[in-house]
Amino acid sequence: MKGPNWFAARIVGRRMLGDTEHADLGLFNFEGLPISVIGGGGTGPPGPPGPPGPPGAQGPQGSTGATGTIGPAGPTGPTGAVGPIGLTGPSGATGPAGPTGAVGPIGLTGPAGATGPAGPTGAVGPIGPIGPTGSTGPAGATALRHILAVWVGLMPNVTGPSAIWRVPSEDDDPLSLMLRSGFARIETPYTSALNFRLERSPGGGIFTPTTITTITIPIGAYEAEVSDLSVSISSGDLLRLVHVNTNPGALFQVELVGEEV
Repeated sequence: MKGPNWFAARIVGRRMLGDTEHADLGLFNFEGLPISVIGGGGTGPPGPPGPPGPPGAQGPQGSTGATGTIGPAGPTGPTGAVGPIGLTGPSGATGPAGPTGAVGPIGLTGPAGATGPAGPTGAVGPIGPIGPTGSTGPAGATALRHILAVWVGLMPNVTGPSAIWRVPSEDDDPLSLMLRSGFARIETPYTSALNFRLERSPGGGIFTPTTITTITIPIGAYEAEVSDLSVSISSGDLLRLVHVNTNPGALFQVELVGEEV
């Protein structure tokens, strides 16, 4: 049963003292009315402060304050290190030519240049007088005499000896000769090789043959030559051609060449 002497404490307000939040307490009866309303004796002395209440919820963030004024500039820092050299820029346009300087002193004479080409030959001068006849020089070497024995004509129908050729003398001066080469030619090639035998014999009697050489014209060829002869003959010796085989009617030529020794 409730009576006027039953009380309850109730927080009736909160306040901030510095950074600490405090709760103000009031005494109420169970009817929710302050003590001062309820009749009875006078007000007693204040009771001791109650313990602090729990912290209240954080209030909303205040608005941003005004921007302060800019302070004075700080001192200049030390000079930084020198940076790398930059790339070379493009060349500028060539400036106008300066005035011509004064002529310098004459330099030393250079070396003589190379000789130029010869000029054209002048006209031939007049013929001078004939000088005196010089002395007679030594006699020259005696010229060598040569011999050429030739057989030419149409080849015979039969094989065998042909004409005989006699080695001459010169102004009754007998000659000693060396046969060096022989040559044979036909104007119509034959179906087989053609052989011409050349012979020699002492003169003054019957021909006693000694073979000098045999010249062979190969099948289908027109001529042949023997150039390594070394056969001695003298004035009055006899030379003879022998047809070893024949191409009747074909034009032929045979030669023997010798020189004086």
